[in-house]
Amino acid sequence: MALQLTEKIHYPSHVRAVARWLVGQDAFEDQAYLVHTEYPAFFAKVGIDEDEGLLSGVSYAMRDDRSLYDFVWYDPFPGETGFLSLMREAEDALASFFQTEQA
Repeated sequence: MALQLTEKIHYPSHVRAVARWLVGQDAFEDQAYLVHTEYPAFFAKVGIDEDEGLLSGVSYAMRDDRSLYDFVWYDPFPGETGFLSLMREAEDALASFFQTEQA
């Protein structure tokens, strides 16, 4: 039996269909990931970057001694200024996640 979708769901402007930031854990390895679902969409590993961004050419050191690295971009790279702004938002999202996780 197939489900027939006849109308598009319209969310209020203050409601998002998907979270902007997602934090996940690899099911088989001890590796955390951060996903940005809005433009420019990407995912990156979270942790200690021993290879200094070797796979993607980019690594971002956060204030808490972790890094975002091995980026996979689904949209064009936002440029240096856009990247740094996005990384500050990413740090805030991760800080909120880890603070909630520890509570």
